[in-house]
Amino acid sequence: MLKVRKTGTKSLWVFPGDSRGAPIPGTSLDRQHDDVRDNLKLTKDFVVHSAEAEAKAEAAAANGTQGVVEEVVKVENDRLRASV
Repeated sequence: MLKVRKTGTKSLWVFPGDSRGAPIPGTSLDRQHDDVRDNLKLTKDFVVHSAEAEAKAEAAAANGTQGVVEEVVKVENDRLRASV
């Protein structure tokens, strides 16, 4: 999904905002994600950060730093789960 979004834009951001050169506000993205997740009847632990973690792991695999990024993603996911 992220590769497809990036193909159709000249923006540096995967989720560009209305202002040129700025990302979509996190609150807007969270609200949209919550609506889609609820409509698809996904569990509350399926969060935007899951997609972000996948993107980071893909990038790490491409540049050879996968082990480091996997550890960072694990720590971040543990932190997020603890806050839900």
